[in-house]
Amino acid sequence: MKKIVVILLLILPFVLIYSVSFTGRILSQYTHIPVERLVLLDENANEYEDGTTIQLGKGEIYTMRVKVLPELANNQEFTIANLESTVCEVSEETLQITALEYGTSEIVLTSKDTFVTFSFKVRVADDDIQEIVVNKTLVELGIGKSETIEVGILPITTLPENRALQFISENENIAKVNANGKVTAVAEGETFIIIRSQHKPSVESKVKITVIADKVEVVSFSVNGTYTTSESTLDLTTLTVFGVENYTDLKYRITSGSNNAELTDGIVTFKKTGVYKIEVSVKYDGQTYTDTLTVLFT
Repeated sequence: MKKIVVILLLILPFVLIYSVSFTGRILSQYTHIPVERLVLLDENANEYEDGTTIQLGKGEIYTMRVKVLPELANNQEFTIANLESTVCEVSEETLQITALEYGTSEIVLTSKDTFVTFSFKVRVADDDIQEIVVNKTLVELGIGKSETIEVGILPITTLPENRALQFISENENIAKVNANGKVTAVAEGETFIIIRSQHKPSVESKVKITVIADKVEVVSFSVNGTYTTSESTLDLTTLTVFGVENYTDLKYRITSGSNNAELTDGIVTFKKTGVYKIEVSVKYDGQTYTDTLTVLFT
């Protein structure tokens, strides 16, 4: 008799658990249980807070673990909205997020039953250097001329200690480069300047340098490169002179102070006093020639 009582006491908890679970399932078939919350779980099944940020590296894939509460809610379905599809791609079938480009996107999960939401941000960033970008991939110089290569580091979240760069000339007899990226043409020919990460040497970019002997300077100014005016508009064509005829593709570009001036068809309109730099370029005999005019608007 005692053995029977002991056995009954041992199996009683399991019977109760099964009965409660079975009763819950039966009731859920006849009673609508609404969705109260959607939550995102981490790899340890802990809940993230609403509005949390998940950081991914470019190209990384993250699989969402979404929990619908209460667990016995009748309609477990939810939609996924990706507010910045250029940053990441989201699959509703696999719940996978693929990081595409550096930036931030907000992901919003919405219950189809009660429309309760859970939102979080996906930030695509890296602490390490991934890419070196340059303002030009081809630089043409006359002998003795110089130009500084402008570079950028991606992502912008790269740590300061990982941002150091090295500038290398493949042929210093044609062009030299200093530690700041200033290239100086030495002799006629072609070479490459390599911009390489000191932290990660596998990350690099190249700029082709073409040095031309006796390059003709065809753009100049009737005011020796500097002009002062108090008029709010200036016709640049009245200041530009050329050493040759039959040139093409005349262009003007404000390189300094563009936020405070507008340029249309060679007419510049100043909005604020200050010093402005204007680049003039033309094409002649298959080559592009440039010069810069400094304008002081008082």
